[in-house]
Amino acid sequence: MLQLINVYKNYTVDKKPFPALKNINVAFGESGFVSILGPSGCGKTTLLNLIGGLDHYTKGDLLINGKSTKKFKDKDWDAYRNKKVGFVFQTYNLIPHLTILENVQISLSLAGVSASEKTKRAMDLLDKVGLKDIAKKKPNQLSGGQMQRVAIARALVNDPEIVLADEPTGALDSKTSVQVMDILKEVSKTKLVIMVTHNNELANQYSTRIINLLDGEIVSDSDPLKLEENKTGDEKLKRTHMNFFQSLSMSFKNLLTKKGRTALTAIASSFGIIGVALVLAIQNGFTNYIGRVESSTAASLPITIAPYSTKTIIDEYKSYVPYPDEKEIIVYQAPQTEEIITHRNYITQEYVDYLDSIKDDGYIASVLYNHDTLDFNIVTQYGNMENAYIKVNQYAGANGMSSVISSISGLPSSIFYELYGEEDYLRTMYDVIDGHFPQNKNEVVLVTNKFNQIPLNTLYRLGYFEDFDNVPETLSFEDIYKKEFKAFVNSNYYINPQQTTVDAWQLDTEYMMADLAAQQLVHEITGKEIDYLHAIRHEDVQKTITTYSTRNVAQLYNDSSLVEGKDYLNIKVVGVLRPREDSLLSLLPNSIGYTRELKDFFVEANEKSEVTQNVSKNWYIPQDEAAWNNFIDAINLFIEGQTNVEDLSETDVMSMVNGMYKFINATGAELNITQFMNHCKVLGAELPVDRKIINGEIEISAQNITEIKNSLDEIRDNFVNYLAYFLGYSRVTSIVIFPATLDAKAVILKKLDEFNKGKSDSEQILYTDLIGTITDSIATMINVISIVLIVFSSISLVVSCVMTGIITYISVIERTKEIGILREVGARKTDVGGLFEAESMIVGFISGVIGVLATYLISIPVNLILNAQFPDAAIGNIAALHPLHAVLLVVVSIGLTFISGLIPSRAAARKDPVVALRTE
Repeated sequence: MLQLINVYKNYTVDKKPFPALKNINVAFGESGFVSILGPSGCGKTTLLNLIGGLDHYTKGDLLINGKSTKKFKDKDWDAYRNKKVGFVFQTYNLIPHLTILENVQISLSLAGVSASEKTKRAMDLLDKVGLKDIAKKKPNQLSGGQMQRVAIARALVNDPEIVLADEPTGALDSKTSVQVMDILKEVSKTKLVIMVTHNNELANQYSTRIINLLDGEIVSDSDPLKLEENKTGDEKLKRTHMNFFQSLSMSFKNLLTKKGRTALTAIASSFGIIGVALVLAIQNGFTNYIGRVESSTAASLPITIAPYSTKTIIDEYKSYVPYPDEKEIIVYQAPQTEEIITHRNYITQEYVDYLDSIKDDGYIASVLYNHDTLDFNIVTQYGNMENAYIKVNQYAGANGMSSVISSISGLPSSIFYELYGEEDYLRTMYDVIDGHFPQNKNEVVLVTNKFNQIPLNTLYRLGYFEDFDNVPETLSFEDIYKKEFKAFVNSNYYINPQQTTVDAWQLDTEYMMADLAAQQLVHEITGKEIDYLHAIRHEDVQKTITTYSTRNVAQLYNDSSLVEGKDYLNIKVVGVLRPREDSLLSLLPNSIGYTRELKDFFVEANEKSEVTQNVSKNWYIPQDEAAWNNFIDAINLFIEGQTNVEDLSETDVMSMVNGMYKFINATGAELNITQFMNHCKVLGAELPVDRKIINGEIEISAQNITEIKNSLDEIRDNFVNYLAYFLGYSRVTSIVIFPATLDAKAVILKKLDEFNKGKSDSEQILYTDLIGTITDSIATMINVISIVLIVFSSISLVVSCVMTGIITYISVIERTKEIGILREVGARKTDVGGLFEAESMIVGFISGVIGVLATYLISIPVNLILNAQFPDAAIGNIAALHPLHAVLLVVVSIGLTFISGLIPSRAAARKDPVVALRTE
């Protein structure tokens, strides 16, 4: 039951209240046909709008089924119109860009009815009003009577309790009017139909009750109902909702009716997107180009770990306040070191194993462990001379630029070097133009430049020519393959061991321990500190030095007693490599390259050789008082724990050692410590290091005398091993790491940093990523320039945004009637606003797509022109919009148009539905 109790409605005219309805008290039953009559301006339509919830009373109350609506909010009124009320107007109020079926379905969509149910209910009603066969037509294809019947079907589709008809036959001829009134009469049998009309004849003919209004008051009621008391509680109805896809659908269909304007708006809006997209395309193209450069040079300029690296020391000034106000001078003792110091990388087996584990994880394509001077003892025939053989200096430079290449890349640059990476990896940069890639450890390849050239000097050093006269201009590949090289292990190259006994000095460890214990006891009794090692007894000892002879290379080469694969390897050239045409940088020396298996064979064979083991012990302390005193000082430094790298420089170590020791190489020549260790590297000798002694972790106390004694014995017997630590001795002199991919490089660098965490400065291993440093700097510059260009390009985006807002506002004005219709069937303000937001977003999507497609099209001639202008630079697609950027730009375009549509959409949402319905 519907009741209006003491209802007043005032409008403001010239800032003064104007009463449209005064003290309306009326009740309506659950069904029947009620006609409201009266002259124009008497308040009939206002009363109808109040009953329908399109307008709201100023004072009084509207009761729905006995429950007050005083506390109704906008959303409650929207739900009320959707669930309880159906409207039929004189002007039909159909949305022109929707089909008949879609017009009928609107209120069902807002009510959340499923798609299949919506279609069924709408078609059933259209069938009842005789319009089922034209459900797919648009309103402008129908007659007035047909449109009114569509309006009735829409009013009834959600099964409302009340049907409100405002002059439903005012625009119809008499015959059609009868058809419409008959339909309403039939509806009134089960529902309440309230009709506003000027036609007394129609009212008397069809109505079951007539109410007359005059000057906003009820003057007569043919069948008044008694008002009931208000019940407890408020009317609760399910809220209406138009989902986003419904908004998109309606807005898209509206835009289709204005294709030309929509297209022009989208194109104009796309200019800003095109500007930003072109900047991003060029940025991405340059980034890709840099990536290709880095990728192509990743093998040539990879991550390197050299014997020496540079490191920035702690800023000595950081504890001081800059620009102090005090009028005083701070006396400051400047540090002796420079801001950048040289750091020595001591490469241990632990580090090698760590890198191998990273390789096993798939991040590293290959690791090159350089043994800079490890000699394979390679012998070959000297040119074409019979019975003439030479020992190849495998570490001679392959060409004039070898030292430069080595310093930049960390790669080998000799005439006989290890290939970096496996076959699949190298094939990305080199073509096998003849023969095949090495399959066995004794197989090698010749690497040429892009002109198939090998320097004459290199071929001479490899024994292909015996002199520089009468050299042919070319050599066939077969001539290259005919050349044989034999590489011999140390035990066959060095022969006839001879042992020489020399006089030397040695520590008396027992006496030293007693001296230390006595000093400790004095300290405990008296509390006084006593310097230890004032003097140490010594005695004469004899040291055995083992020396060897080197074999004649001709005899060595032709010695049939030697076993291939054990005593030597017969090395064969099996293929020719040449840089690929698309390779940007190729730094493999133009000479002979071998695989890691060949190097590993000689590392293992020489490590086990007696020659290697004996020569590493070829040192002794001569019987000289000055040398002995130097040795005392060195031992004191170890005991005092002053042997950390931070406290001892290489100069300190060299001054301690030179003159204190004598070092003998395999053939008996006397060397200094540096020369001796280089000779050990040639032989592949390993000098172990006791880190516990080096780091001074052993305390001087009576409780660990035995441990100290044992440690001092180690110092005495293996002192060269400790010196090896300070001099950075390692059989692996440098490491070159080749990332599997550019993404993997970042992971590798992170893992290399993780290895150094928690380690002292001396234990850390520093690396160099030269190409990464260069390309990162270039990439930063490109990013900065791109940001500046994007900022300038964004100005056009702002202009586009404003223009889209204006167009959307024009659409709001054009669709004002549609706004009123949507509010009439229960759409919320949010739904109305969302409708125009959806429209602006569709425009944004179209403009974004146009901008992206235009950018791709513009990029084609840009790339063609740039590649034609710089044909040798292998630029590729320098204007290449990344697909992700394309998607993001479309999203940005949608977002900007969404922002630009905020004000117009809010204006649409705030429109008064009654006023909107009156708009033509």
